[in-house]
Amino acid sequence: MNQARTGRKWSLETRRKMILSQKNFQFKEREIICCDCKQIASRTWSRQKRCLKCANLHTEKREKDWKTKHPYKPDVPFICKNCGKEFKTFSYRIKQGIKYCSVSCGVKVQNQYKKRTGIIKQCEYCKNDFYAKPALIEKQLFCSNNCRNLGLDRSYSKGKNHWNWQGGITDIQSQVRHSYEYKLWRKTIFERDNYTCQFCGQRGKKLHVDHWPRPFSYFLRKYNIQSLEDAINCEALWDIKNNRTLCDKCHRGTETYLNKSAYLYMGAN
Repeated sequence: MNQARTGRKWSLETRRKMILSQKNFQFKEREIICCDCKQIASRTWSRQKRCLKCANLHTEKREKDWKTKHPYKPDVPFICKNCGKEFKTFSYRIKQGIKYCSVSCGVKVQNQYKKRTGIIKQCEYCKNDFYAKPALIEKQLFCSNNCRNLGLDRSYSKGKNHWNWQGGITDIQSQVRHSYEYKLWRKTIFERDNYTCQFCGQRGKKLHVDHWPRPFSYFLRKYNIQSLEDAINCEALWDIKNNRTLCDKCHRGTETYLNKSAYLYMGAN
C-alpha cells in the first residue's frame, strides 16, 4: 500500500530491496516467428506477431490506408458574406458559424463596425497620412518604424554625447557596417538579385554583399572617409551597380574577400 495513505514509513531494508529491484529489472524477451518475413525475432510482449521492422512497416501502411479512406479535405461549398466568393469548407465549420472565406475578410467587417476615435496625422518623414490611436495622438510622429529610424534625430545619443563614449575606439568600417543605412543598402541589393547567389545560383541561406570590382576599403581610402557622416554622404560607396550577391562559400573564393586584394588598391588616391 502507499505509505502516504497509511501514514507508515518504509524501513531501510524495504527501501534497499526496492532500489535493487529497480536496478535489476529487465523485460523478459521471448523468441517469435514473424508472420510477414518468417524470421525469428526476440520481442518483449507476448502478443506481438511481427519483428520490429515489419511492425513499423505495418503501422505506416495502416496509416496510409486510413488517410485514403478518410481524406481530410473540405467538400462543402459556402459563400463568403463579405466578398461573395465561393469556397469549400468542412461541415463542422458551418455548424460552428463560419461566415467569411479568410481572416482578412473577417477583419474588414469588424473594422466597419469599430468606432474610430483617433485622428489622421501626417508622417514627418515621408509626408504620408496615417491613423493615430487616441493614446498616441501626441506621441506618434511617424507612420512606421522605418520612417522613425530615418527621420528621428539621434545626435543627442551618438558619438561624444553617448553615455558610454570611450574616445572613438571603434574603427570606421565597423561604424558603417553596423549603421541603419548600411542595412537598408544590403536589403536593396538582396531584393535586386532575388536573394540568389550570382555564381552558383543558390537562393537563401547565408548570403553576403560583395563589393565588386573594388573592395570596401578602397572607397574609404580614396574618398578619405573619417567619420560615419562622411560615409553617408559618399555616393560612390552606396552605388548598387558596383556590388553583387554571393553565398558564403562563393564569397570566400573571390579576390575581394576581406583583405585579400587590399594591396592592389593601397596606392589609390
